[in-house]
Amino acid sequence: MTRKFNTDIIEKFQAGYGSGKTTLFADAFNAGIGKDLLKKAGLIRFELDPESTENADWTMVDAYVDRVIFPILDTKGNTVAFTARNNSDNPKAPKYLNSPSSVWEKNRNLYGLFQAQDSIRKADKAYLVEGPTDVWRMHTKGLENTVSPCGTALTDEQCKLLHKFTNKVTIVPDNDQEKGISNPGLKALKRNALLLLKHGFYVKVLIPGVGSKTGKNTDPDTFLGNMRTEEQFTRWMGHEVDYIEKYLCSICLAMAEGTADQKFAAVKLMADTLEEVSETGYRNALYDNVSKDWPYFKKEYRPHKRDSEVVHTDVDRLKRDARDEYFKHKFIEEDGMLITWEKSKKKELSNFTFRIIFTVSFFENKEEHRKSVLSVNHVFGYRTLTVVNIDDFCSSQVFKKILRRRGDFLWKGNDEQLDNVYEKVFLNAPRAIELDRMGWNNKYKFWVWSNGIYYDGNFHKMDRYGLI
Repeated sequence: MTRKFNTDIIEKFQAGYGSGKTTLFADAFNAGIGKDLLKKAGLIRFELDPESTENADWTMVDAYVDRVIFPILDTKGNTVAFTARNNSDNPKAPKYLNSPSSVWEKNRNLYGLFQAQDSIRKADKAYLVEGPTDVWRMHTKGLENTVSPCGTALTDEQCKLLHKFTNKVTIVPDNDQEKGISNPGLKALKRNALLLLKHGFYVKVLIPGVGSKTGKNTDPDTFLGNMRTEEQFTRWMGHEVDYIEKYLCSICLAMAEGTADQKFAAVKLMADTLEEVSETGYRNALYDNVSKDWPYFKKEYRPHKRDSEVVHTDVDRLKRDARDEYFKHKFIEEDGMLITWEKSKKKELSNFTFRIIFTVSFFENKEEHRKSVLSVNHVFGYRTLTVVNIDDFCSSQVFKKILRRRGDFLWKGNDEQLDNVYEKVFLNAPRAIELDRMGWNNKYKFWVWSNGIYYDGNFHKMDRYGLI
């Protein structure tokens, strides 16, 4: 593995290297960490001692020898597992080794999400690449909203996790051959795109090497690492296209110029892909656009009628911003209420709207908790402030009781609909730091008073919510 990265990117992703057979075990043992815990975590393994003669003696060795070690973090920054890439000359060694499944569920995590989550929210978009070094290279080019699966094919659980941050994904696949869709990288592109469409994402694609005279057979890391000028990078970024309307449509048009069975296969490929699109209105819009460029497809295929067709006909009458909001979160704010659609009927989820003024993290019994201050606005114009803990959103019945105690505020949705509201409102809520004592704060280097803080030669007064 020959890759060039500066120390900043290595430290950002907390990467390491397994240099010797017992280096980690010796350091951990000296730090008081027992071998049973290390083995359970998948950091050491037992192998037959080569110096053993008569008895079959086993010795403890590091699990990741001659490997670059990539920690996998959850969204709070906790290390939950490791994936380690082979750096030895042994051709039989597996390319990647992962922490055992007894430690974590790799299909429920995304590599780089902790570092990328703020950038994804800000851009309302994520880039999806194949491996850890691809993530690193994208970050060095300023594309910090990049993640990858954890050494596995993209899963339903990973899609659900990513959907909490955005519903727009651009896939940047490995491009293993100069032409065609039969190479592994572009096969993975097709598989990942279908899964993302199924989970309600708007999917685009950006192929390494497209628009360039070199780098046709390459991955994002190699391609971007060989890029020398900003002009080259900008030109390549301009080749990002919609997966169905442009990328897949161009492939199908080329296939349809062949024999009768190739023409049939092209229609089937496009039809099967469109039917994976979860949002009926979006699917129908894609069908119309594809049909303009490919009239034969419109002649041979009509989208399947869905039970929710009437729902999305109503939704399509909304203004574009409101329609996009509904497709992303499954509800909108309308006339002072939260609204969704169930089959052919519009449904009120609540007789109020609310916003998060701020969210504060605090620790209790060494566990992190969060509480938020809500400004709740009734449809008839009056409002109230209330404090809720994050656990209050685990059940619609609990949430309903909390709001009813504050007045005539009615929550009418179910648990799944409450999850949709939580994902939109709480994951983008402003975060605040709770100051628990007055006087000099050595951590943040300012003076704390009962009505504000003195910082950088100026007094900053708190607002009516206690925020500065």
